[in-house]
Amino acid sequence: MQRWRWPAARCAICLITWMPVLYSRLKSGRIWYVPGFADERDTAEKIEAIAGYMSDGLCTPVIGPQLAETRLGSSRMIARMWAERYRYPMEDYEREQLAYVAQFLSIKHDYRFPRRSLIETLRQSLIDEYRDVLPDLDRLDLLDLYRTVGRYERARDPFDPYRTLAAQPLPIYVTANASNMLSEALIEAGKQPVIELCRWNEDLDRLPSIFEREPDYRPSAERPLLFHLFGSFDQPETLVLTEDDYFDFLINIAAERERIPAIVRDALADSALLFLGFELEDIGFRTLFHSLIKPLRGASRRRRYVQIAGQLMPREDQVLQPDRAVRYLEAYFQDTAAISIFWGSPRDFCVALAAQLAESDRPRRRRGF
Repeated sequence: MQRWRWPAARCAICLITWMPVLYSRLKSGRIWYVPGFADERDTAEKIEAIAGYMSDGLCTPVIGPQLAETRLGSSRMIARMWAERYRYPMEDYEREQLAYVAQFLSIKHDYRFPRRSLIETLRQSLIDEYRDVLPDLDRLDLLDLYRTVGRYERARDPFDPYRTLAAQPLPIYVTANASNMLSEALIEAGKQPVIELCRWNEDLDRLPSIFEREPDYRPSAERPLLFHLFGSFDQPETLVLTEDDYFDFLINIAAERERIPAIVRDALADSALLFLGFELEDIGFRTLFHSLIKPLRGASRRRRYVQIAGQLMPREDQVLQPDRAVRYLEAYFQDTAAISIFWGSPRDFCVALAAQLAESDRPRRRRGF
């Protein structure tokens, strides 16, 4: 039985437009599920469908902040550390929610303080985690650290999620992860990613856009669009971090849909979605789901695709009745967005996907928009 190093839970949702996949690991580190769908008879069929969509370039991965907790540092760990260090005064359950604690710090200090603190905290976490296997990390900034660590992880793990996703002939990737891990994996895979940031408030409207510089640009497998939904560490002002940031994102995107480029909205409505690296109770996933996914529920184009989401099993320390929680999540996603759930970690899913892709002799038809 596999043991995980980190005690915090990981959640990944892979929602193939319309084949969902969910993963879960207990906080104790004990795994008590067999990776797959609730009905084991569905596993092979749905993994085959996902692999087919990816091979055909008809899948849009949506990457969450927890895809690689060992590299990023757990958001819950950071929230607890900050709550203790800065004497967070609110309810105990909020002390593990980074958005709440960051909101407190932005009021106690200023808007930039939690952003600077997050970058430095993550940088030190990466140095502490990898100093024994990688040299000279102390001289690197956060993005250079991600670049170095990512290269190391992809080389040692053939089922590394970033490596697996970057190898697919996909034209668009959407990420709620502020790091450069995915862009570096795409470059290593021989591609030329085009990075675009979501302008989720009017202060960000000044940022240059690829669609302004290259009006004829169309994402392709060779030159895919990497759309940063919640900002990027290389521009801290773009980060969606505090509770107010998430509310502003939700309100502004609902009021001005064009803040999400039309080409990204079309991909979300007319391709298989694969969610990896989210926790369902996290404010980031709820914001994403309610602002971009749930409103498309009745879109006729979405009904062409199988839907899959990936989710780790509910954590035993936070859920009184895990079995009932599993049934509730399955019923909710099936009713809300016709999503089937794959239970397992992001790596579990990548192992199953890689096996299916290796067996498939389907010719790859690369799709542009």
